[in-house]
Amino acid sequence: MYIECADSVLQIIIYVLAIVLLIALIIFTVRGIKTLKKVDAVIDDLEGKIKKLNGIFEIIDYTTEVMTQVTGKIGSIFSSGILNLFTRKRKKEAKEDE
Repeated sequence: MYIECADSVLQIIIYVLAIVLLIALIIFTVRGIKTLKKVDAVIDDLEGKIKKLNGIFEIIDYTTEVMTQVTGKIGSIFSSGILNLFTRKRKKEAKEDE
């Protein structure tokens, strides 16, 4: 008789614990869904800000490309000018030697 009573008490305890566990899981799931909605809103906000910044980055990229081209042209003009100075000196020295 004691064993039958213990079996029914243990079953009731297990059922109560299962119900508590189910309720806790439902609460955690609802909280998780709310948190995911908040995270989704933050991500949408960030995507909007990133789209706004893309225009600025494109302008900076274009400006950098133009500056690189201008710097390259100035560098080539400067180096060709220096090269011309040295070749003129050599030509003058060659003419004087003749």
